[in-house]
Amino acid sequence: MNKAIFSFGLFIIIFTIWFIYNHRDRKFNLDLSKEESISLNIHSHKGHHQNSLTSFGPEHILNSDTRYYKSVDENTDDWIIFEIKDSAIYYPTKLQVRARGTSYGVLGDPYALNRFRLKIGNSDSNEWVELNEQIFTASKMDPKLQTFNLDIIDNKNNRIVQKWKSIKSKYYNQFKLEILDNYGGKNIIIQEFKIFGIKM
Repeated sequence: MNKAIFSFGLFIIIFTIWFIYNHRDRKFNLDLSKEESISLNIHSHKGHHQNSLTSFGPEHILNSDTRYYKSVDENTDDWIIFEIKDSAIYYPTKLQVRARGTSYGVLGDPYALNRFRLKIGNSDSNEWVELNEQIFTASKMDPKLQTFNLDIIDNKNNRIVQKWKSIKSKYYNQFKLEILDNYGGKNIIIQEFKIFGIKM
C-alpha cells in the first residue's frame, strides 16, 4: 500500500514538473545587437508609372539614390510585395521610408506616402499578418529616412509575442507594404524603403 502511494506521489510530481515546463510562459527576447537590414527583392506590385524614357518601378526604392517609385495614376490603396533575398526567416523589428520631403518645396511633397502599414506572410495563400496595430503616418516634409518601430519593439504583450512566434512556425518570408494614401498628389512616390530584422 505504501509502495503504491509512493509511486502515485512520484508520478504526480513528475507530471507536475512536465506540465509546468511545457506550459510555462517562455520569454521572447530579441537581441537587437544582431539587427540588420534585410536584403529584399520585389515580388509583385499593383503597377507603376512609366513614360517613353523612364520606368518608375518599385525596384528603385531598394537603393539609396535619386531614383524613385511612382505609382500608376492613383493616390490611394497601393501595394508592393517584397520577398527576402536569401530566403531566410527574420523577426522584423523596424522599417525606414524616405520621400522627397522639403527638397520638393516649402510645403513638402504632395506625392509622398501618407498613411501606410506593413504585413508579413505568404502571397500564394494570401495570408498576411499585421506587424503594427496602429497605421503608420509618414511626414511629407522630411527628405531623410524616417524610422518606424514595429509592435514587437514598443508593445511586447503576449498577443504580439505569439504573432511574432508564428513567423517562424509558418515560415513567412514575404512582406506586403500597403499604402493607403498620399498628401494629395496624382501619384504616390517613394524614394527609399528598408526593413530591419533579426535572422533566426
